[in-house]
Amino acid sequence: MFVICNNGPYDKGGDAATSGRMVSLLYQPQAMRWRGMTVLTNTPPRSAQSAPGGMQGIAIMEPILAKAGRKLGVDQVAIRRIICPEGKALRGPPVQGKRAHITNTFIKDALDRGAEKFNWSERAARTPERSGTKVRGVGVSVNCYVGGTIGFDGLLVIKPDGRISFQSGIGNLGTESMSDVHRVGAEILGVPWEKCDIVWGNTTTNLPWSCVSGGSQTTHAMTRAAHAVATEARKKLQEIAAKSLRKARSSITTPASPRAARPVITLPRT
Repeated sequence: MFVICNNGPYDKGGDAATSGRMVSLLYQPQAMRWRGMTVLTNTPPRSAQSAPGGMQGIAIMEPILAKAGRKLGVDQVAIRRIICPEGKALRGPPVQGKRAHITNTFIKDALDRGAEKFNWSERAARTPERSGTKVRGVGVSVNCYVGGTIGFDGLLVIKPDGRISFQSGIGNLGTESMSDVHRVGAEILGVPWEKCDIVWGNTTTNLPWSCVSGGSQTTHAMTRAAHAVATEARKKLQEIAAKSLRKARSSITTPASPRAARPVITLPRT
């Protein structure tokens, strides 16, 4: 497999290398040779497409696999079940003599359930269908992509009026993730979403360190950050409440009962 990646005028993109890793995972070849070349060009800056690298990799391999299935007389679902990853499947080249693996995969189950729901056997048997100059058929493909990052920050402010201000450093690409990821924080604190405010879009308003905006990172990383900061805020509120309740209890304890039992405060598990 040989791929060329147009970078535009800046540093190399990751799409080229990712295409090889995704192909090695999805088709589990016993032997694979891959080469990628990234080229700087005097053109506008480039950005990753959907599923950077993974999508490009299957766009190369899936038509070849479909053609092989037709030549061999093997059903398109069946041929993918034979070669698809299973369990802790290996991926990519060795690093320090050892290949990495994924945690788990259920592509075979997905293919089986998809074929059942789609009524694959019946539909595949009557295709392709020709109508004049048009030909209609059915097909199947598999795909995957890496997702998720960690190490980013959450920040919220509890106002005296009880409203929660979620400080968001997320860029808005139109998916509204810059606000939606913080709903988990409102749920943890038990505050209605209507009493929450989102502060974003201006670094002078004290925004947290956030990941870039993208389908493979933002929801995973920043929901985790919102969860972490809200959990910590709830813990601090419980500590403050515990101290206040102990003080209130001790203030009404009479000298005649110095060994009066302390109040038992049951806190929800974080």
